[in-house]
Amino acid sequence: MVDRMAVQQYIARYMQFAEGYPYSRNIDGIEFTVVKLATKQELTIIGVYRSPRIPVARLYCALIDIIAQDTSEQNIIIGDFNIN
Repeated sequence: MVDRMAVQQYIARYMQFAEGYPYSRNIDGIEFTVVKLATKQELTIIGVYRSPRIPVARLYCALIDIIAQDTSEQNIIIGDFNIN
């Protein structure tokens, strides 16, 4: 499992974020970290981790949920989807 706090602390040392960012959220076993930079708030970066044990259909539903709640004009979705 990814240590969300360690990742956030590492990134926070080098970037200035929009207020309330970054934050982490778990939706049905899918881990998300959402980032917006203070200097480029029209961009949202969404980091994703899906365990191989979680059904792919759950990943799709969780992505739809997070995108509906927190996106910008431009979005980057990165991560480990464990889809071979």
